Amino acid sequence: MADATPAPSETGKTRLPGEAMSLFFADHKQLSEQMAKCEETGEKRVDFFVALATVVGGGLATWLTQGELSAAKVALAAYALLTLVILGEVVLLRLLKRNRNTDQCKLALDDVRERILGGCGWTGGYAPFGEKRALVGTGRTWTSGGLVYIAAVMNSSLLGACVGAVSLLAWPGEDPRPAFWGASACLVLSVVGHFAWLHAKAKSPPEGNRSTGAAP
Repeated sequence: MADATPAPSETGKTRLPGEAMSLFFADHKQLSEQMAKCEETGEKRVDFFVALATVVGGGLATWLTQGELSAAKVALAAYALLTLVILGEVVLLRLLKRNRNTDQCKLALDDVRERILGGCGWTGGYAPFGEKRALVGTGRTWTSGGLVYIAAVMNSSLLGACVGAVSLLAWPGEDPRPAFWGASACLVLSVVGHFAWLHAKAKSPPEGNRSTGAAP
């Protein structure tokens, strides 16, 4: 029976057997593919939501400007916008899930690289994703958060438009100022609320240093 004891390297560190190295390389490949899939899936979700919101918004604008602006039209428009807001919040939550899975993949890849390099006797540092973040937050801010903040701004805009439509129903007349100020206030408050919530999420530590394998 062959001796499975790891052999010492030229640097004096223990070298891992070929079977262990093959396992680490396989894990590295799987985690890399999973991280790429998470990123791609998140981008597709945002692209779908943006396209849907553009089509619905353009259709509503065309429909509302044709003929008389009745209360029934405004009510249907508010219903459609509210549906988009709900869908947008679902997309936002899925993007947060995607970001969490991606961060976990990065941490897991760091661990695998450490084991591979340690098994080869490598003593230098190697961190392609930057410093490890196992005990700190994700580091995503409104200037670098990417898709989640785009989705948050879109949701806030849709919610503001929905509140404006409801204001037209509540205060019908020729004066558009109540609808305008109601929509503007809702937009600002929603953006501030979303950004504060996302900032708090960015400061929370990752759930673990291993990829959960959950669906992106």
